[in-house]
Amino acid sequence: MIDKWHLGQLGNRTAAADTFASHFQANARSDTPARLEISIQASLTTPPPLKTLNTSQNAIVALSQALESMLDEDAGTIAARSKHILSNAQSHVDIAVDRAESFIEKMTAKFRPRS
Repeated sequence: MIDKWHLGQLGNRTAAADTFASHFQANARSDTPARLEISIQASLTTPPPLKTLNTSQNAIVALSQALESMLDEDAGTIAARSKHILSNAQSHVDIAVDRAESFIEKMTAKFRPRS
């Protein structure tokens, strides 16, 4: 990128780094397809429900709990989410999405300029 946009050295690390600019071709290749055909049917299939959460997914669920704790959320809503989350791993993801959407909605309303 330094070479492409003539940025100069961005710091000691980039000054000492090797460049791979010589590996770029001056002209685009002509032996590649002009268009890739992708089946729409493949994109419409529903992924199977999750059976377990990985570490990253668990972290996202934990983050959603932290976001929920920062809201003035109705106790009944929190209880309903907590009950639903016990059913399976997919419900953890569903509840995390619900919490995030609720957080965004409430924060947007809080900081939206009043007319």
